[in-house]
Amino acid sequence: MFSRSGYQMLAGALCMLPLMLLEGEAISRAQWGWLIAAGVVPGFLAILLAVVALKSLPAATFGTLAYLEPITVVALAWVLFDQSLNSLQMAGCALIILSGIAQALLLNRPLEPKMTPA
Repeated sequence: MFSRSGYQMLAGALCMLPLMLLEGEAISRAQWGWLIAAGVVPGFLAILLAVVALKSLPAATFGTLAYLEPITVVALAWVLFDQSLNSLQMAGCALIILSGIAQALLLNRPLEPKMTPA
């Protein structure tokens, strides 16, 4: 599993390399470090951990947690980069959160017993 994910990420990076080189802009050493970190942490590591979690968690639990990924990205952009959201984006975030709550509530409700005909 670990090597297959790594090979897939490497293949994706090699496919993107010619496009990046065609841009012709010089990349400093510090930028290369950030570029590699951006590829390893959210790219390889996040996908690898998601695959591990998917094998360990029930699909419904993993799906509910996956709802939070875009909300986490938005929150980090707000905290780290002082980005703001417009009302449509906030409504989208609220809809995602409410959908996750609704799914959790629906999955945890007790099942009604089936009535058998007499």
